[in-house]
Amino acid sequence: MPTIAPTVLVTGASRGIGLEFVRAYLLEGRRVIASCRAPKRAQALNRLAEAAGARLQIVALDEADTASATSAAGSAGRWAAPLR
Repeated sequence: MPTIAPTVLVTGASRGIGLEFVRAYLLEGRRVIASCRAPKRAQALNRLAEAAGARLQIVALDEADTASATSAAGSAGRWAAPLR
């Protein structure tokens, strides 16, 4: 049975320490679910996604908005589901 890289969730991933965590986890070979409020405006994160391919999934998430959190959980869950 093949080994599957661990998957991590990083919030606030569009800049600062969140973006650096995404970079570090990708360098470790992990799969990353990166969340931020406005993925379309997260230029550095989108460049990482282009380079990382299938190992990085970006989801829109505003932690203060229940509907946003529910949607992000669904998106992340569908992406990570093949790992189960």
